[in-house]
Amino acid sequence: MCKRNSIRTVVENIERLIEATRKAPRRCEVIAVTMLALTAAGCAAATLPAETASRAADSTNGSTHCVTVRRTTHGAVEDSRISERRPNKNFGSEKIIFAGMGGEQRRSVLMRFDVDVIPAGAAITRATVTLSQLDISGSRVAVYRITAPWDEGTVTWNSFDGAYDPSPEAIFQGATDGASLVSFDVTRLAREWAGGGRPNYGLLFAEGVSNLTFSSSEAEIAADRPQLEVCYVRAAASAPNEERITPRPLANYGAAAH
Repeated sequence: MCKRNSIRTVVENIERLIEATRKAPRRCEVIAVTMLALTAAGCAAATLPAETASRAADSTNGSTHCVTVRRTTHGAVEDSRISERRPNKNFGSEKIIFAGMGGEQRRSVLMRFDVDVIPAGAAITRATVTLSQLDISGSRVAVYRITAPWDEGTVTWNSFDGAYDPSPEAIFQGATDGASLVSFDVTRLAREWAGGGRPNYGLLFAEGVSNLTFSSSEAEIAADRPQLEVCYVRAAASAPNEERITPRPLANYGAAAH
């Protein structure tokens, strides 16, 4: 049976070893020493505090983190609609946005998510945009990459001037069974934005047959606002100069305590 002082000694030394793994690339060697110390103390790994065990696992294996970019949650979000029928009017402060046709004239949604919340060098594994659709429509909506800067508070149909790449980045189906959430994948584009491969000017949504209505970032209920969920694996810590870890003699880890 482990004595309380033995456990404390083991935990303190493991904490130091975990911290050392952030600087030394030979992490397997360090973890092996850690487990040997536990065995010598006669303590099962389950006796370690959960936080300590978690830090040990995270120091050796890349774990996936997910963050949701949404106004008032993480990062900044800009959105607005532009209308061919009212080409000089700005709609940036409205609670709803439209993509589709107004009679025979087009209406499009502009949306931009700030991806600066993603750590530098992180490997993005998935990026998904989710919108709250307010009407019923089975129309297919095309999503395009915007190619020039714009401002939520001033952008109009005329000022935007068709600044988007005509090749769709994604296509999603509008909801057909009542107001609900709709999502589409933008993983490739999010990687380019976060990695600096392309400037992040956001997305344009267009539909050429009917009309779809979505909640904007001005919606009163936060859960209804557009969001971008990004999952990523943090970049491994660099170690330009390897630091070898010399373990203490096993006797110092409470090997004689039973």
